[in-house]
Amino acid sequence: MFKRILCVITVALWCVACQSALQTGRSQFIVVSEAQEQQMGEEAYLETLKKSRVSTRSDWQAQLRRAGQRIAAAAGKPEYKWEFNVIQGKEINALALPGGKVAFWPEGNRRRRIVSRFRH
Repeated sequence: MFKRILCVITVALWCVACQSALQTGRSQFIVVSEAQEQQMGEEAYLETLKKSRVSTRSDWQAQLRRAGQRIAAAAGKPEYKWEFNVIQGKEINALALPGGKVAFWPEGNRRRRIVSRFRH
């Protein structure tokens, strides 16, 4: 009897957590809400900015933000607080977090790396 009740509860929880992805229409098992994802993204982004130095190159920041705004418009998430930053560093890296938080590390301060990495 206990196994039957446990099975029914498990199936019920699975059905409640199964949602359709807006962009693809596919069903997915989603355990974390979108609000929780955005909160985690915000926290991780702030931690990244604390540990890094945001580039003072206003031309690079403007280039990234222009490209980023086009992607933000196409993403269909106007409720996100989109933020784009170029980070100073020697390595090539990029991150995109839930809630529209995006950061780029161009290698050796090479400007063309920003656009090529962003397209990727």
